[in-house]
Amino acid sequence: MKKKDVKQGVLVPYDKNGQLIEGDDDEVSSIETPGAKRERIRGDNIKLCGSITEFFLFLLTFSLAMLVNQSVATSRLSDHIRMKLNPMIHPITRITDVNTLYDYLEEVFIPAIYKNSTDIQLAESISPHLRPIDIANRLLGTVRLRQVRVDLTENCQVLPLFEQYTVSCYPNYSPGTASKVAFGPQQRFTHSADGSGIGYEGLLGAYGSDGFMQLLASNGTLASQQIQQLRIDGFLDAATRAFFAEFNIWNSNVGLYAVVNFAVEFGASGGTAQEIEITTMTERVLTVGGLGTGMDWFAFVLLILVMVFVVQFIIEEVGELYQSWRTYFFDAWNLLDWANMVLLLVGFTMRMLLFSDAANANVGIEQLTNKESFQNISALASAATTVRVLNAFNCVLLWGKVTKYLRHLPLVKGLIRTVWDAFDLFLPFLIMFCVGMVGFVMAFNVGFGDKVSELRNFSESAVYLCRAFLKDVQLMPVYDITPLFGAGLILLFYLNMIAVGLALMFAMMADALFIAKYSKEREAKAAERAFWHEDEPMEEVYRSICNTTQRTMIRFFPSLYVRYVKMTERPAVDDAESDTPSKEGKKKSVAAIEDKAASEKGAKKAIEDDLHSSHSGFSHDSSEGPLRPNSEELKRAIEHMSGRILSELTLVGIEVKSELHDVTERIAQMQMAVEELAWRMEKVRSDQEQEIQEPSDEI
Repeated sequence: MKKKDVKQGVLVPYDKNGQLIEGDDDEVSSIETPGAKRERIRGDNIKLCGSITEFFLFLLTFSLAMLVNQSVATSRLSDHIRMKLNPMIHPITRITDVNTLYDYLEEVFIPAIYKNSTDIQLAESISPHLRPIDIANRLLGTVRLRQVRVDLTENCQVLPLFEQYTVSCYPNYSPGTASKVAFGPQQRFTHSADGSGIGYEGLLGAYGSDGFMQLLASNGTLASQQIQQLRIDGFLDAATRAFFAEFNIWNSNVGLYAVVNFAVEFGASGGTAQEIEITTMTERVLTVGGLGTGMDWFAFVLLILVMVFVVQFIIEEVGELYQSWRTYFFDAWNLLDWANMVLLLVGFTMRMLLFSDAANANVGIEQLTNKESFQNISALASAATTVRVLNAFNCVLLWGKVTKYLRHLPLVKGLIRTVWDAFDLFLPFLIMFCVGMVGFVMAFNVGFGDKVSELRNFSESAVYLCRAFLKDVQLMPVYDITPLFGAGLILLFYLNMIAVGLALMFAMMADALFIAKYSKEREAKAAERAFWHEDEPMEEVYRSICNTTQRTMIRFFPSLYVRYVKMTERPAVDDAESDTPSKEGKKKSVAAIEDKAASEKGAKKAIEDDLHSSHSGFSHDSSEGPLRPNSEELKRAIEHMSGRILSELTLVGIEVKSELHDVTERIAQMQMAVEELAWRMEKVRSDQEQEIQEPSDEI
């Protein structure tokens, strides 16, 4: 038999003895008493506080690991080398053909690398092993000149206009048109492969690590003579599509490596592109412990601690995935967590592989004994750059995840929740904005890609329009080319994406913030959360600490606790007395305080009796002043009283329902008895009628 009780808005099943039925999972699973709910919320708050603490410790460790690995000297070294190779008097932008490139090499490059000065002589007196370029930096080996060429192609004429002619040409560079045929006097320039190098992607094309190579001498005079001889022998000509001057620099003062690649591209259409690419590495990137200093080992220990946190987070996420695998991936935060952890694991793996590759490469060992040798360590530099990029992206993800935990902190959770609710409208607008931006990117690329270099492909057009949206560049080159069409396209872009788009975005954000802030439903939910202390991890820990401290003081230091309570209560009484400006007001205030003290005498006496019952040796003079409960104690007392009242109401309801059920049973039994009596009466009546009819038949 089963009867139902309404408890906390949930139907609760009972058996005929008034006991809760344990086997009905569909109904019992939703039962939660106020006390059980409060304990559950308290456990959730404590667990959430632990997660917040763990995350911020991880964030602190990761941030320290990234900041310790940074060095101001890397950027200074890059700027120093770039200034030497790209001086104001002869910038690299002057290189427009092969002859100007030779002039640059003779007038700027050789003097910058093979400079002979007092600083150079001083550096050579300190160590004669590596060629110094100044007092602090040295060449790690020598300079390698490399070029990539294309084969001469026959029958390049345009048909049918020039079908009567035979035209040969040097096409654009591609793996299919790359030349490997020796050339020059007596075929002295031969093609060489470089298995340890990496390719180069420039403005005019992408090139491999192989090519026609020449090593410069470690002496400045001999190197200058080599450049002149290369000009005479025609090392660079119309078949050249890219030229590279590659060398490595080592700074012994701070243990820095700089991989320098000076590149000049010669396009098939006649244009040129110049770039100085400098990649720096520290010793701690190549070797475990770096130079062996305390800071280097500290950076490595931080890296290991970061991975310990990552393993811990992976275990937690796997457990959460196992518990709620059906809805796990519908939470965007879980996807962000996995993206962050995967990137950290990839970065750590690449870092370990970099340690192994650097150890096998023996960087600089051969160059110490042979200055004329060259070692290509661009692959190591590229791997180090990739690790830095991954770490930089992880910094964005991790600090973005801070908002996930800030919405639980007391000071900013109101603002974070309000802004977060406003994203319900912002995300659809962002999708519409991106769709419109894609349309304009394609329009500018198709309409002006053949005339403006910044719009030559889709990706660069997107970057250029984003910069125009941020007012970093102007679209006037488009207007200068085709005033009518360009002006119309620019006007549409600024009206739709900037004037209307931004205004609409700000209006939607303001409206969403207003609705999120003053929503009645949100206020009701906030009031309910505040009543149950839901989503209060830091406050829950504070309350737990205060309660534990209070119980400890009552148990071990009762007299000190009573004095503390009195000391905290006296300022309130003094403030109440100081707020009465007149004598009459003072008298009324004093009378009110006395009445309040008299009314609270019973509460103080109850507390003292409780203390006396727990500690027989404790005594307190009740004449020292009133002992009033604080607001937290009043809240707990009210909550306890509410729970007791609800419990009593529940018991009364159970009893009433039980009595009603009994009455229903009695009525049902009475109805059955009445039906039985009616049936019997009907049977007696029918028997009597039958008996009356039988004598009449006999007569």
